[in-house]
Amino acid sequence: MNISFLLLPKAPGSFRCYTSSSLIVPVKIYANADIEKDQIIKDNKDKSGIYKWRCLVNDKMYIGSSVSLGKRFYMYYNLKILQANKMIISKALIKYGYSNFSLEILEYCDRSKVTEREQYYLDLLNPEYNISPTAGSRLGSKHTEEVIAKLKGRKISEEVISKFRERMKGNTYATALKGIKRSAETIEKMKGRPRPERAGTPSIQLEVLDQQTGEKTVYASMSAFANFLGVPPARIASYFSSNTKKPYKGRYVMQKIIN
Repeated sequence: MNISFLLLPKAPGSFRCYTSSSLIVPVKIYANADIEKDQIIKDNKDKSGIYKWRCLVNDKMYIGSSVSLGKRFYMYYNLKILQANKMIISKALIKYGYSNFSLEILEYCDRSKVTEREQYYLDLLNPEYNISPTAGSRLGSKHTEEVIAKLKGRKISEEVISKFRERMKGNTYATALKGIKRSAETIEKMKGRPRPERAGTPSIQLEVLDQQTGEKTVYASMSAFANFLGVPPARIASYFSSNTKKPYKGRYVMQKIIN
């Protein structure tokens, strides 16, 4: 585990050694993430902030942030989502079990400050389970490199790819790709393609009632809700096509919002 040290005066002529980790006073500490699951989700509903997973077996850490901590923690406790996720912390939670992890709320903060504050703790603690040293970014992950490889296949210049790497810091792939220009060859190929059905029309918003928590949420699109659940968007579309009256996964009541 990476630890930095600080020497502070204890008495004239002597010093006391503190670790960077020991200088942090968490807002809340859940010593057993398994036993305290329900309390974790309840305490952090509708709150934004920074959190830390700590493995009690090897003392390794993971720092994360969210503008909706309650929903984020609920996803951590969804085994299907955890198994589909390739992050190191997800694999560690599956390997060691929740009972071998503690969860700390390092601080609550305004939604606009979560990325900035997460970066502060990443720099301070150097957590072993974080793939990227940059908050709010997956820069350095395998998937990022796959995207770059595809860009090279489109005959994109190294200068543009370099800009893409920079724009990935704190942004999503979609945002980073907005500045990527298509080659003349690609544009010519696209001219002959048939226009996809519903292309150019606005996404249909989805109102979702979670019968387990009683929380009602409006998602910008069916894809947005699918991303939240960690399932392919086609499954949500298939649910509506089936015209079933049963809640999705026995839990979610969905309704399209037609403007």
